[in-house]
Amino acid sequence: LLNLHMPDEDEYPPQIVQPQISSNTDCILTISVWNDEDAKALAASLGAKVLLDKANLYAELIPAIKSYCLDGHSVAQSARTL
Repeated sequence: LLNLHMPDEDEYPPQIVQPQISSNTDCILTISVWNDEDAKALAASLGAKVLLDKANLYAELIPAIKSYCLDGHSVAQSARTL
C-alpha cells in the first residue's frame, strides 16, 4: 500500500521507486486524496494495480486487496507468515 503524495516525493521519481517496490512485491495498491489524471498517471507509473481514494479507504481497501492482490498462493503464504 503506497501513499502517492509524501513530503519527499520530488526527491524520488517513479522510475527510481518503481523497480525497488516491484522487486519486493507482486501487488501495489496506491492511495491518494486526489484522484485526478495526474494521480492516476503517477499510480500507473509506479505499477499500481489500482488507485484508491483516501476518503473511501474504509470501504475500498479490503475489497481491493481481495480483488487485486490475493490468489491461492498468496493467501496460503500470508497465513503461514502470521
